[in-house]
Amino acid sequence: MFGRSGILNCLPTAGFMNKSGRFLTPLFRGMPEKTILFTICLIGLTALLLYPVYFNGFPILNYDTGTYLESSLTFKVPPDRPIEYSLLLTVVRATHSLGLVVVIQALITGYLLIIFLQSCFGYRSYLITSSLVGVVLLTPLPIVVSFLYPDITSFWIPLASWIFF
Repeated sequence: MFGRSGILNCLPTAGFMNKSGRFLTPLFRGMPEKTILFTICLIGLTALLLYPVYFNGFPILNYDTGTYLESSLTFKVPPDRPIEYSLLLTVVRATHSLGLVVVIQALITGYLLIIFLQSCFGYRSYLITSSLVGVVLLTPLPIVVSFLYPDITSFWIPLASWIFF
């Protein structure tokens, strides 16, 4: 995914890679460099997208959040609400933490953003990295991702449509 030059390739790799670019540590042995850099980029982007949750100490709630939480407990969905988000809350309910829902939202958003930018810019890591930093710092996306509210899927649909169709 990322070429030899760029911001993401400035990672401390001395002692971890041989001259051909293969990782020497047992954890990374056999994995291509692009996969490892994609994973590092995804984890970093997820952490950046979750900074409003860190500052708030809890996912941001909306007036409709209670309806989705009640639907996940009673399995009775109001006719004007989507069922998918209540099902996600039902699955995550076993962890006794609503923070996991926001982490899942941030992971999906980060994955779609990276793949979208990769389809636009190719494998030029400096363009992808600078675009991701710009999106995180200059748009309200981290705040939208931090809400316990299904409106984040309205951001996912155009990105997924662009990528997969």
